[in-house]
Amino acid sequence: MTRESGSGWPGNHDGGAPYLRAAGLGACEIDGERRFSGGELCWRILGWGSDEPDVTPLSRLFETMHPEDRDKVEAAVEEALARAARLEVVFRVPVPGGPARVIGLRGSSTTKDGHSRLLCVMADITDLRRQQDERRRSETRDIVVRELGHRLRNLFPVILAMVKLTAQTQSTVADYRISLERRLRALAAAERLLTRGASESASVEELVRTEIAPFDGGAQHEIQIEGPNLTLRGGMAQSFAMIVHELATNAVKHGALSVPDGKLRAVWRLETDEAGAQTLIFEWAESDGPAPRRSGRKGFGSLVLGESGTSLLGGRAESSFTEEGFRYVLRAPLEAEPASGPLSEDAVPLGFW
Repeated sequence: MTRESGSGWPGNHDGGAPYLRAAGLGACEIDGERRFSGGELCWRILGWGSDEPDVTPLSRLFETMHPEDRDKVEAAVEEALARAARLEVVFRVPVPGGPARVIGLRGSSTTKDGHSRLLCVMADITDLRRQQDERRRSETRDIVVRELGHRLRNLFPVILAMVKLTAQTQSTVADYRISLERRLRALAAAERLLTRGASESASVEELVRTEIAPFDGGAQHEIQIEGPNLTLRGGMAQSFAMIVHELATNAVKHGALSVPDGKLRAVWRLETDEAGAQTLIFEWAESDGPAPRRSGRKGFGSLVLGESGTSLLGGRAESSFTEEGFRYVLRAPLEAEPASGPLSEDAVPLGFW
């Protein structure tokens, strides 16, 4: 195949090469004999010189990639060839002395002389990825600012409720001081839990008990916490902590934990479907508290709890007010544990482009 004018998809048959070049797309082909061929723009995108052969072993392409991306891309290519399927991958190409470039490769399978081949287009999507990363960072900053404001607005009424509840359960000033100090320390621990690193893990039981601890003890609360030993990783642990923190905050402000004899049941279980996918079912049920009331206002707390139907953890969330009290049910798909540990900070997931 000659560059941009051979016998395959990049060449004479469709005359599409000029249009591809105008769009910044390089045309290339991967055949059943594991050969890689392409045009001049493809070679430039990959950082190859003009002396590179028009047809080269496919291994040459894999050697150009970032080591962390090679195995996944190679597996995707082999699967596309074997199953005559579409190919959509993203990989990085290291640049000496600079940040890696991000390359997207997309293709479809066809058959020639009984052999499968992939007709592909390639693009340098480094700038696109940079823009999307910046947008995500901006969105994350907005969420953090909103969460900080929401937490500060909640903190004062929570402390007031804690002071009131402690006064109802202690008969001496000394006992009151000790109990209130213990609750405030527990509240500080719960706040720290929300800001732990994204790479840290925590069990569901630890997260639930830590969030409830500031409002338990000394009162006649009947609190049931029960479920299997289950560890949540990274961002999933953070998101779950935010949900339980919101539930506990609401309960102490105007729910079952705002009165000495309120009852709370926080339980969870795992469901496994036929394909082996697991779902966390978490239930929060309050009773013997003040008359339940639903606020018409939808603030950041409603977003955290997923009262629109979609929770921070994905899946579904449902809130209801029964005769007994407030009830919340979360159904969240569990993340699969990574096979080879977390990707590096600048790693690019496949199938993005």
